[in-house]
Amino acid sequence: MLMKISLITEQIPQQLLELIIKNEPISSLLQDGVLLSEIMLSEKTYTSLYQAMKLWEKQTIKLIVCHFAARPFELSSLQEIAYGTGISGAEVTVGLAGLRKKGIIYAMRKHWGESSYALPTDMLPIWHNIVMESTPRWEETEDQDVLSVMEAPSLVLVNLMLFLKYIELNEVVLTKRREIPKRHINKIVQQLQWSDEFPCIWKPKPEYMVLYPLQMSLVIELADRLNLIYWGLSELGLSRSNLQQWLQLSKHEMTNRIYAIFQEVFVPNSAADEHFLAKLTALSFQKWYLHEDFSSWLQEYDIIMMFNNWMDVLEAFSWIEQGLDQQGRAIFRWMLNQENSFDEIVPQGRFYVQADYEILVPPDVSFAVRWELSYWADHIRTDQVGIYRLSEQSLQRALSNDRTLEQCLIFLKEHCFYDIPDSIQSALKQWARTVGQSLLLPRNQASLEPGNTVTVSTAFRGTIDSGIYELVVDIPSRDQVYPGWQTVPPLWWREGRAYHPSTQKEIAYQAIEWKATLKLSTANRTWTFNPKEVKDCEEGWVLYGWAQSDLISYTADQWQTIQLILPGFDDLIIN
Repeated sequence: MLMKISLITEQIPQQLLELIIKNEPISSLLQDGVLLSEIMLSEKTYTSLYQAMKLWEKQTIKLIVCHFAARPFELSSLQEIAYGTGISGAEVTVGLAGLRKKGIIYAMRKHWGESSYALPTDMLPIWHNIVMESTPRWEETEDQDVLSVMEAPSLVLVNLMLFLKYIELNEVVLTKRREIPKRHINKIVQQLQWSDEFPCIWKPKPEYMVLYPLQMSLVIELADRLNLIYWGLSELGLSRSNLQQWLQLSKHEMTNRIYAIFQEVFVPNSAADEHFLAKLTALSFQKWYLHEDFSSWLQEYDIIMMFNNWMDVLEAFSWIEQGLDQQGRAIFRWMLNQENSFDEIVPQGRFYVQADYEILVPPDVSFAVRWELSYWADHIRTDQVGIYRLSEQSLQRALSNDRTLEQCLIFLKEHCFYDIPDSIQSALKQWARTVGQSLLLPRNQASLEPGNTVTVSTAFRGTIDSGIYELVVDIPSRDQVYPGWQTVPPLWWREGRAYHPSTQKEIAYQAIEWKATLKLSTANRTWTFNPKEVKDCEEGWVLYGWAQSDLISYTADQWQTIQLILPGFDDLIIN
């Protein structure tokens, strides 16, 4: 379930909207002509709302952010977590209602199920700053203090290109069930440049994962969502106009496109993963930070996750760069800036043609160049650089795909850093004579899929599943939070008093029913207690429950006065 405030503001039911816009500063900003969508995306709005909150609302939003991040949760789960922190179920119930009236938490209901609640995903970084601020502040490393940068290739883009190139060069006839045959699966997996042990944070569609290895499923889903392939009745083919547009993008644009898809389809395995991503993506673009600051923040808020695995995966996606500072400490920086207009001209790298027939391709060589190169040379592997190898077989492949030897030499000279070794030029000419050029035209030349008229504006558009859930408007009333309150003596919650033991037991039972806090006191001490259970014993009865985070028990002779604490009692509407 993906829920963003940027989408919610367009479809808030009128009844809920009326409650939200009563709050300050939302009301004043609307009167000043500021759009609701701008107001609800501003950190200043939520900072002001937080400062004006009741104590139980502040406690509730802290619990939600720390324990659930932006993942859906149910009220019962929130209440269970609250008990272990000394907060009562009534406090989080009322607190949740207050947060919903402020437009901070939203309730959703499946058409066939019960309500669940969630913080919008695009609000998590803001609430990190408000309730989970780093202490101390993270240290930014200046560029001049960077000792080395581990310039790694984008394994995701490399593997996507390898998969697409395989589709182009091989006739992939689908099975009767329109699946890729096993013999093609094995060949594709052999070409992909990551192992099965590579940690995969993105779980592709179930229908792909059932049929294909995990890493292959990922590149299939990417190619599918980017509209770079099409599934015909009997053949898997390339969407050529979209592919041409894709190859014209810079590496930065490609990684941004993939990240946009990731944001739409990624479902975190845990709140920890969600915290990690939200914190990371809120960092300043291309500013260097210490690994130890990030891991310390995770430890500070008991966020347990595979930190190093995540960093390696994000580096493989080219979403971060890693390096070392002058003191040898591990550093990283966030490399995506989705507000970038891409107007800047990025210098194009060149490759190196060596006398042993290998071609070394640095990370700054564009994927358009790599795509053309892969006609002429076999991709061997990609580590810090890509390694390709010229051979008679690779030249034959290029010639059979409507290329000529002259085009090969022109291409290599245009994109090579130095002159092509004479031995390489001689070998290419000899191979061309051996192979000959009386070859059939490539099947792809006239094999475009029917109706391929997708433009660049729609080719990379993602979809969000918004039809399964509906926003829930109703806010719980006093009768729902404290059922039967009219029949309970008001003195029980208005002041602490001494009562007959039987009455004290009734008050304890009432607190358990309402999930409320009890305020107990003696001549020398006053404390609060969240009761969970009453048990009879030979001496009378024992009250079990939570005092802060400790599970303890009391007997009636251990306090003198007792009082029900009912948070938000006067604020709740009466049916």
